[in-house]
Amino acid sequence: MKKLSHDVKVHAPIEDVWALFDLSLKQTKRIMPNIVSVEPIEETEEMIGSSYRQVVRQKRTQQEFLIEVVEYEDTPTYKCLKTNFEIPNMLDVTNVYKMEKIDDRTTTFISETINIPLRWDMKILLFFTGKRSVVDLCRRVQEAAEKDFGIKQNEL
Repeated sequence: MKKLSHDVKVHAPIEDVWALFDLSLKQTKRIMPNIVSVEPIEETEEMIGSSYRQVVRQKRTQQEFLIEVVEYEDTPTYKCLKTNFEIPNMLDVTNVYKMEKIDDRTTTFISETINIPLRWDMKILLFFTGKRSVVDLCRRVQEAAEKDFGIKQNEL
């Protein structure tokens, strides 16, 4: 198992950061540009147990994943979305996105990825995996949320 984690302070309200994780194609594409499509398969009222089909472009190929929401919390000061999917015969991947309100204009965003190898050779590949992917995601979330907040401020 390999756990990668990174956090960043976002100069935007927690709701602006949380809006990026509504599992719609429009919002998801802003923070994960290689996403081609997101289709709900099953949505539950409490979100836990909801599943989505995601198509991701990796260089010249496309891969399809079945994403399941395994944890969902939405309070005024803390938000968490935990999803899980499998890369067949390679990895079991869990992504955790947490947001904590610092004040009305500042949020801490934490991204964690937990990779569990499903084959022995994946253990070797995971050993060499760096945390660049979670750092880049945090940067994109920060930029998108701060841009949205800046637009709202300019409209006032």
